[in-house]
Amino acid sequence: MPRDASTSPPLIGDGDRRLREAHFWAETNDAGITTDLKQVLKRLKLGPILDTLPERLAPARQQKMPHQDFLLLILSDEVTLLAVADQRLTR
Repeated sequence: MPRDASTSPPLIGDGDRRLREAHFWAETNDAGITTDLKQVLKRLKLGPILDTLPERLAPARQQKMPHQDFLLLILSDEVTLLAVADQRLTR
C-alpha cells in the first residue's frame, strides 16, 4: 500500500524522531535501503556507507546477524576507508 502523507507520521528530518515509524513508511530500493536511511546517512556525512551497504546486508540477513554486530561491521568499513584515504593524502 502506498504511503499516505496525510495520515503517515512525519519523516526523519522533520524534527520528529519516530525512526521506526519513518522506516516502516519509507520507500525502499531492491536492496531494502530506505530513502530515509539514505538521507540520514548523507546528512551525517556517512553517504559512502551506501556504496557497500547492499553487499553487506545480504549476508547479514542470511546469518541473522545481531543489529549491533551489523552496525559495528558497517562503521568499521567506514573507518577503514577513511584511514586509507588519509594515507593517500599524506603521501
